[in-house]
Amino acid sequence: MVNQKTISSASGLVLTIAAVVLWLLALHAASIYSFTTGFFLTRYEVKNFSDSDPVSVPGTFSKAVILVIDALRFDFALHNFSLQEPYLMPYTNRLPSIFETLRDEQEHSFLFRFVADPPTTTMQRLKGLTTGGMPTFIDAIDNFNSDAIREDTWVRQISRAGKKVVFMGDDTWVSLFPDTFTRSYPFPSFDVKDLHTVDNGVIANLIPEIRNRNGDWDVIIGHFLGVDHVGHRLGSEHPEMAYKLMQMDRVLRDVKENIDEDTILMVFGDHGMTPDGNHGGSTDLEVDSALFVYSKKQINSAKSTGKPPRIEEIQSVYQIDLVPTICSLLGAPIPFGNLGFVIPELLAQRNRNDLDQADLIALQRFANAAAANAEQVMRYLQTYSATTRQFPKEDLKKVEALYSNAQEAVKTRSQSKRDLIQAIDALVEFHTVSIAMCRKLWTTFDTVAMWIGILGGLAAAGSALVAALSTLDQLNSGSLAFLTLLGGIFGAVVGGLFLGFSSTALPSLLGLSAIGSAFFFSIVSGLLKPVIMGALELLFPSYFVASVQDSAIANGRKSPPRARASSAETGDFAPYMSPLGEYGWLYGLVALACLFMRCAGLWSNSYIEAEDKVSAFLLATLSATFGVSSFGSQATRQMIQRTLILYAVLKLASFVTAGKHESFLSASGISAAASILLQTFAPMMALPSAALSLSEIYESYASKSAPKRSSYWIRMWLHTCVAAVMTFWTAQWFGLLESFWMIRIFLPQFVFIGTVVALILRFVYQSSQRTDFVFGWIAAVSFPSLALILGPPSPAALLLLFVAAHCILDLSSEIERKSASSKSAFGFALAVFWHLLSTRWFYATGHQQQFNALQFSAPFVGFDKFNLVLGAVVMIVNTFASQMLCGFFVPFLAFWEGRPTLISGKKAGAAKIQQQIRHEEVLRRVPRPLETLARRTLFYVFIASFLFVNTLGLTYMMRRHLMVWRVFAPKFVFEAGALLVTDLAVLLGMVVTWRH
Repeated sequence: MVNQKTISSASGLVLTIAAVVLWLLALHAASIYSFTTGFFLTRYEVKNFSDSDPVSVPGTFSKAVILVIDALRFDFALHNFSLQEPYLMPYTNRLPSIFETLRDEQEHSFLFRFVADPPTTTMQRLKGLTTGGMPTFIDAIDNFNSDAIREDTWVRQISRAGKKVVFMGDDTWVSLFPDTFTRSYPFPSFDVKDLHTVDNGVIANLIPEIRNRNGDWDVIIGHFLGVDHVGHRLGSEHPEMAYKLMQMDRVLRDVKENIDEDTILMVFGDHGMTPDGNHGGSTDLEVDSALFVYSKKQINSAKSTGKPPRIEEIQSVYQIDLVPTICSLLGAPIPFGNLGFVIPELLAQRNRNDLDQADLIALQRFANAAAANAEQVMRYLQTYSATTRQFPKEDLKKVEALYSNAQEAVKTRSQSKRDLIQAIDALVEFHTVSIAMCRKLWTTFDTVAMWIGILGGLAAAGSALVAALSTLDQLNSGSLAFLTLLGGIFGAVVGGLFLGFSSTALPSLLGLSAIGSAFFFSIVSGLLKPVIMGALELLFPSYFVASVQDSAIANGRKSPPRARASSAETGDFAPYMSPLGEYGWLYGLVALACLFMRCAGLWSNSYIEAEDKVSAFLLATLSATFGVSSFGSQATRQMIQRTLILYAVLKLASFVTAGKHESFLSASGISAAASILLQTFAPMMALPSAALSLSEIYESYASKSAPKRSSYWIRMWLHTCVAAVMTFWTAQWFGLLESFWMIRIFLPQFVFIGTVVALILRFVYQSSQRTDFVFGWIAAVSFPSLALILGPPSPAALLLLFVAAHCILDLSSEIERKSASSKSAFGFALAVFWHLLSTRWFYATGHQQQFNALQFSAPFVGFDKFNLVLGAVVMIVNTFASQMLCGFFVPFLAFWEGRPTLISGKKAGAAKIQQQIRHEEVLRRVPRPLETLARRTLFYVFIASFLFVNTLGLTYMMRRHLMVWRVFAPKFVFEAGALLVTDLAVLLGMVVTWRH
């Protein structure tokens, strides 16, 4: 039996490992925070308000109806004459009223390609559409926490001008503009499963408000969400999209019929959507929406051709250009911080390329509006520059010179079209250069903060490597903890002396504190020597061991202590030298090659987009290395089987993708049904049995405090949860969820709550059992909840992950048991193998490192309303499930001993007995397996940290790359999230190990 003193010592050592991981987590968080503040810049908000424009611009309309159709992609508004039913896509030719108006009432209508500035999230687009400013990338975090807009907006300007504004639709507007609307009809916006409530609410109030002829409104704003929700839930190509767009078409017809000549109608989308219905990035499908403008009064002086404009004739306008245009049309001051430019077609009533054909009065109106617009922009730039002093002096002088020239052209213009057009050209040039200067400024990075973040990441990675190559006695030192804390304080103080102690310098100070802490840990405490010795052992194990043996012989010993311990550990098992055994450094060399190949490939945006294939190739390479290494052992046949199974699993993983929760709802036909059966229901039934095969170990090794009866109840509870999940998905497939509250809400919550309760009871009332069984039990119990969160096709991916992990662990166990290879080299290779597995299954579970690939429907499984905290937790679990699982099960890399059945024939029974004896011996010699646990755990954290530093470096170097916001910025965000989740999962795994 293991004495209590040994167990207490083991618990203390495990807590030491956990403390080191927690410290590395703090270093990672500090470096991420510092780099983020330098990379994702925030724009200073000027809170001034425009009182009145110096140039008087009388409005041409007294009223406006502004309809926002969320996610109205540009091609949704087009009409394809070459296609007819049944060959139409669900979104094609579903808005015929726009086509008919452009054809039959050309002088009363315009259609524009409406281009958004990324990020294309709803709240950021509403900011741009109302302030005329350009929200910075970091503002995307506010999409789920919409506070009131503090800058000047056209909504506020119109309200201050005494006009009555009525709102209906997405309740985000009420949060952004509190106490602004005369009347409002808000409806909840975050329930993407609800396709109709918001739209029906707008429809019920829109026409009655328009028909109110008592002068009780001047501007009506309606925000429809159904198109966006159909996209998120079902995708843009689902038949439901056709119904929703045709519903919007009926609304447009009704509004057109009921407005008068003093009212202008504007219908537009705030962003587009990808084919699977998501948005947030910068692809053309996401940034291109449609803007349709109509009035019963003439607004287009071009001659009617009886045909709608060709697609190449449709002009593109930026969404921020809508802000000064609305204000000019309604006779209101332009918001103080606007950077948009009035749309020429709506003021000059002519295509911008044919201004010389415009009516003289309309051209004068456009020139006056453009002059007022230019003066407002110049006023904003001067205020911003005086407040922040961020604009380069040369650029600002150039802008001021162009503005002076434009002013002079406006003042000296005559009433001729030629002079008016010259003045307009000068104003357009001023605006073009001004907006370019602003875009350049708000993409100017704080390189100091970015460098501090990179150095902090390097310090964290170096510290992880130092810790991995150190002994537990060195890590379990009170003086080391004190020096580490002292180093953090020293780094912050030194940074403060140079940067100042202010809130703006806080991210950099935290990064410098992390660097100082790591420096003291690695250098001042004297732990650099183990790094050098460990590196020698890692790269030159044969030479290193020979040197130790020579030293031992010179001191009168026959063999070094480590060699004797290794011999004692094997017992009756004679050490077997595998084909790679005497060249154990090959493990480390192959792993290093895979690691550096992966890092090098990520410096190309093409390789980032193909990372799933790259990780699969590297996994196959390491699989071959591990498989060949096991040849010649007593379990050669079984090891070959494991290698072949692993190859097959890696191949199958490329065909299995656990997509969105609702992606399988649109499936139809025999092939689709077969795919659902193979990806969802069959694995759902198989995986619990596979996971609970560990219960055989349970029954074999469980102590008296854990009777077999508990195994029976575990199986019963787990199968009940599986049945609940399958019932939920079946009802979802047949569209019955909305009709049955018990299935939609009760069953998922029963699974979630049951899982949490079971895990808490397991943690509180633990019993002494094999560590690998405890982790297997947790995996089996957590599986139903994890499958629910990941979505219907996820069981196949989870089953393949389970099989792949089992094969890797069996291969490593056999190699380590029979091989005399370097423990450091092999442990490093195994950690690289395990981390590649987590990366590969990130993609196998249906994820991509793109914001538009986030599965936003996950937080609504089991809930009718969006909860910010629970929703965030579920999104993290959904997105980083593979990193969470692999990080949590890192202790397997040290404690997994394989199954006794690996050795077949007459030796199986004896092998099982010998394995049990060895397990008890391992427990008696607790510090040795814990040394392995510490080394492999910290190697795993080091690899994650090293890859993240590589990401920091490539993000810094590629910050001016054309694809920075489309590829490299999302890569940074997802890698940062994956690193923090990995640290937390490893830490949780250490806590479970400590408890058991």
